[in-house]
Amino acid sequence: MIHLLSRLNGVARIEDAVDVLLVALVLFFLIEWFRRSRARAIGQRLLVIAGPLLGALFLSVRFHLPMLEALLQPLILVLLVSLALTFQSDLRRLLDRLAAYGWRGEKHPDTVEDTPDLLAEAAFHMAGTQTGALIAVHGRDPWDSFLRGGVELGGVLSKPLLYSI
Repeated sequence: MIHLLSRLNGVARIEDAVDVLLVALVLFFLIEWFRRSRARAIGQRLLVIAGPLLGALFLSVRFHLPMLEALLQPLILVLLVSLALTFQSDLRRLLDRLAAYGWRGEKHPDTVEDTPDLLAEAAFHMAGTQTGALIAVHGRDPWDSFLRGGVELGGVLSKPLLYSI
């Protein structure tokens, strides 16, 4: 046994032993995590595991642990794809919001300067005649993800247009 250890002393480094131990721990915790996970909490679990995996990858690169690094790089890629698929609708909403602010904050081309006055007059008129209405006002957010069906009128905002709709 002593002869074996003396031969390993020249070949194996302490970093190699730590590398193997860390890979074993990562695999153990991943297997346990998948075994206990439920579909409703998968997004939270993915987010919770992302931090330690990124930290372990940073340490494996910093301390030259090639085996751990080779294991963690594809795992982090799978994690990123899983996060993107899990939070697809949230990411779409975020990107829509970012796109809505634009680069210069320009106004919507159909914006009329007296829009608030027209909407207020039309609302008071319809309230007086007890006519129900649902009026959506275009702000900075794009409407593409909310609109399904319907007919685009392309009309200029006016009281007669609001009354007729």
